Amino acid sequence: MLPMLLAAALLAAAPTPSAPSHVDPRSVLRPDAIARYDSIKTTVAKNGWTCVYVEPSASTSTSGYAYTVGLGAKKLPELLYITPESGEVACAMITAIATRLVRRGLPVADGYEPLPTHKVHLHRIPPKTFFDACTFAGVWALDHGTMRATEAAQVVVSSPSG
Repeated sequence: MLPMLLAAALLAAAPTPSAPSHVDPRSVLRPDAIARYDSIKTTVAKNGWTCVYVEPSASTSTSGYAYTVGLGAKKLPELLYITPESGEVACAMITAIATRLVRRGLPVADGYEPLPTHKVHLHRIPPKTFFDACTFAGVWALDHGTMRATEAAQVVVSSPSG
């Protein structure tokens, strides 16, 4: 089950795939989330995409997760990786996968190993589900007019034997 947690805490109003193709982030983000969004937007402008990590929440019993922002503008799926790992490890995994996607311009095939000890499988998920859980990706997609065209995939990592 995908986390449906802190996203609501960052939003003043929820972005939806049926919303206008451009939106002022200040109209949907809470004031305390705007600086982080501006930093994400700067990183995406510089690098083409970025990884965002959301800490686990003891109060809602949700796992931590990492997700991409900006891959949809490259006509690639945005990625979601739910994991008990730290933000550093989660973003390292997503970075390895996203770098491969960007380099190839194609989805990663099942069994691709970004690290010698893991296999990666991508499972398509509904974009609305992704954007509901991944606030900054949803706001960025609305801000850049890519929400309707963006696909999403959940990253599932296993050991080479699993």
